[in-house]
Amino acid sequence: MSELSLKKGLPACVRTQATTKAEDEAVAGRQSANNAWYVNPSNGNRAYNNTYNRYRVIPASEFIEDSDRWLEAEAGAYKNKHHSFDAARVHYHLVELFALATEVNEGRYHPRPMSAFILSYPVFREAFAPHHLDCIVHHYIAPLFNAVADGVHAANGDISHGNRIGHSAHGMSERIREDVRFISRNGARPCVRMHRDVSGFFININRQRAYEIVESLSEEYYPYPDRAKKLALLKTTLLSDPLDGCVLKSPARAWRYIPDHKSLFHSRPGFGLPIGKYPSQVVAGIYLSRVDAELVKIHGIREEHFVDDYDIMADSVDKAHEAESVLERELEKLGLSLHPRKVSIQPAHRGMLSCGRVVKGDRIYLSNRTIRACKCAMKEAAFTENGAINLAMTLNSYFGLMAHCNAFKIQRRIADEVLASFERWLYFVVRPGHLICRVKRKYTRQGRALSEYVEIKNIWRTQQYETWKNHKRSHRSHRG
Repeated sequence: MSELSLKKGLPACVRTQATTKAEDEAVAGRQSANNAWYVNPSNGNRAYNNTYNRYRVIPASEFIEDSDRWLEAEAGAYKNKHHSFDAARVHYHLVELFALATEVNEGRYHPRPMSAFILSYPVFREAFAPHHLDCIVHHYIAPLFNAVADGVHAANGDISHGNRIGHSAHGMSERIREDVRFISRNGARPCVRMHRDVSGFFININRQRAYEIVESLSEEYYPYPDRAKKLALLKTTLLSDPLDGCVLKSPARAWRYIPDHKSLFHSRPGFGLPIGKYPSQVVAGIYLSRVDAELVKIHGIREEHFVDDYDIMADSVDKAHEAESVLERELEKLGLSLHPRKVSIQPAHRGMLSCGRVVKGDRIYLSNRTIRACKCAMKEAAFTENGAINLAMTLNSYFGLMAHCNAFKIQRRIADEVLASFERWLYFVVRPGHLICRVKRKYTRQGRALSEYVEIKNIWRTQQYETWKNHKRSHRSHRG
């Protein structure tokens, strides 16, 4: 669709509108860029409506049945996609959203082709991006699988982290610290910590079984009238083949860095959830809920897991191996297995890496890999004004991670190195526990706009003064 489609002045709708009364019909049209009209079917009068907010007139009955839920789903999908032309097109052209809702309500919905690409940091990984209209459908059915995830994980003691609000990687690190305190009785007793990883987790998930698990749990955690409709959409979403019509966004040679056992292009039929798809991330956690339910029954241990990375805290090595055997047995029932080489067990007081953080005693440190990545970004930054502005945004992202860890001295060292080269454009503000990198005012967009305004104003004053002088000179030269 051309760029003109984002401008005001588009026709409101081109089809008969559904109204509150089956025998009524409403007609809508546009009068100008900011106003549109519709005919009141009860008396035939033409009413006008200001369309500045969403750039079009939308009769209250345009969407079928659950219009509010569709609008909320569209807003959720558009929230962090303002840079995407496809997302903006749907946001400002709600007729496409109406067509999508009609397609779903009539049972004609089928997921669009996805885009596949390769992520190179922190490791090479295959990822998929769904079409924006499919993202709207994912947000439409999100209340169902999110309610199931919150309910089943709460019943298991909230030991599952990742892809849940309030259960981030940092939250898992804090839980591990509390678990070590509990098992060791604040350091008075020994405590060991075991780390295990599921081998090829997303690739080996049975899509049909994953849907059946969500369907069975939804009876308890989502007892609402629209349950059947959203389950049907979830089934279509999960069981669809992600490789059907898939478009490669990275060069084909990039896939040589991905082992066959970690790529959906080499997975078994009916197996594998695409990484990057909203329902995939949440449903994968629900898929492991039965494993969590068995682990929490073991007395004398504490366990946490971030997606497929398990950390088990126990008072002895034998107890940790007991939990490991239960973990292996329950994963085997789901067709999964533990990675044979990704295993680590050692005393908890020595510290262990988990989710980019190291928990050691009562302190949480950031991993060396993250710090190295921050320093690499500093070295690669261009020594220009735009390079300094981009570096400030990058540093604030890393400082946001360090704010939740014991890393204030590291931030000070990074700030000293940055000021040695970029002091002309940047400065730092101290906040409790972390630093904030700021761009000097005269180099910000507001500062540049103000300087341009002052310059234009001075030019205008100079021109006015010159005009006044010429007028006085001409007046004196023509005196009688």
